Amino acid sequence: MAICEECKWVMVHQTNPMKGICTNVRTKLADTQANQMAIQKKVVNMDDKACDKFEAGKMGFRDMV
Repeated sequence: MAICEECKWVMVHQTNPMKGICTNVRTKLADTQANQMAIQKKVVNMDDKACDKFEAGKMGFRDMV
């Protein structure tokens, strides 16, 4: 069974290593916007059962933007 810690959409929380920031909810913005993508973040426990958006791997900061 996959857990959030193994998902590429989860990064370690800045102040609590037992928690993570999930960034899998993304919305494409209009071409007239300065930013092309809006990223909704939520806090998860690193050992939570992975959701249906699970993708294995690790995401670096450059991949997030």
